[in-house]
Amino acid sequence: MRVLVVGNRGLLGSDLIKFLNNKSDFEVIGIGRDDLDITNNQEVIKTILHVKPEYVINCAAYTDVDRAESDRSRCAEVNIVGALNLGNACVVSNTPLIHISTASVFSSTEPNLINSNAEFNPANFYSVTKAEAEVELLKISQDSNLLSVFRPYWIYGHNKPNFVSFVVKELSNNREIKVVQDQAGQPTSTTQVCEIINWKLRDLIPNGIYPATTTGIATRFEWALEISTILGLNSDLIKPIRSVEFQAAAVRPFNASLDHSIWAPLGVSPQDWKSNLREYLTEADF
Repeated sequence: MRVLVVGNRGLLGSDLIKFLNNKSDFEVIGIGRDDLDITNNQEVIKTILHVKPEYVINCAAYTDVDRAESDRSRCAEVNIVGALNLGNACVVSNTPLIHISTASVFSSTEPNLINSNAEFNPANFYSVTKAEAEVELLKISQDSNLLSVFRPYWIYGHNKPNFVSFVVKELSNNREIKVVQDQAGQPTSTTQVCEIINWKLRDLIPNGIYPATTTGIATRFEWALEISTILGLNSDLIKPIRSVEFQAAAVRPFNASLDHSIWAPLGVSPQDWKSNLREYLTEADF
């Protein structure tokens, strides 16, 4: 199966390419912003028609949440216009599209799991653009039935700095860190997201909108504590703070933890966040 991964240098895209290349039945083509300007509609169509993939996976995104608050035009251009250009090109070429969105299109004020059909409630501009992209992609693909949307959150992986690598580095060097205790989510390795994408590529699940996170729920503080526990690092160096004490340009969701009841009838299930984290830390090379 020929798969085109757009956004090949990002945290997820880079790990996804390695994941699929380890499977013998995929021919993976990765492209990044130096290869394709996804905001150029004609260039996108030309590329899709030339490559002739059996699936397009859109991992490309403007993901600097804080910078997006002051760089709104570029963020919207990449996350909305770019996504829609890929969607249109897939309709033209009759190619299935897997679009990577985010659980932060939601922000609950309660520590509960959020249903996939809940009303959007983005807490920052980045999340606004991801929500709008979902809405518009569903409009242009409603007749073709070519679209699947996956919503990861709090992802960490092997090829880019992330929250897990930060915690490990600081604690390993005996440095104190301050971690917010009033933001809840579902820490998820890129490997788990890749496995969920793999279910779709192998037709184990139908087209639709899916959580691409682990199960359970944790605060960032609990996440950091679990990292220290698994690796035997000094948890006393982890100091809890409130979000208002953490200086950032963009507001973060209080809670963006997704309900996973959609999986059971399909016969598949993601890992819980603690098992997923332990598996990652066992294999990671920091």
